[in-house]
Amino acid sequence: MIELKNVTKRYESHTAVDDVSFSVEPGEFFALGPNGAGKTTIVKMLLDFTRPTSGSLSLLGWCTADVPGHAHTRN
Repeated sequence: MIELKNVTKRYESHTAVDDVSFSVEPGEFFALGPNGAGKTTIVKMLLDFTRPTSGSLSLLGWCTADVPGHAHTRN
C-alpha cells in the first residue's frame, strides 16, 4: 500500500506538491497529469530520494518520511 497524508514539497519559492493525500492498494497505481504537476516529485519522496516539506508518506508499511528528516521506521 502507498499512503500520502497532507504531503507538501517546496523548493525555495516553488511548490512542487501542495497538500496531497491519497492511498493506493497493491496492484493499482497510475499517475496522470501535465508536466510540472508533481508526479516525479512524489515518486522521489516515496523512494526517499528527497524529503517532503510537510506531511508523511508510507510505502508497504514503511514510513519513508515523517517530516522533517525522520529516520526510516516501520508502521
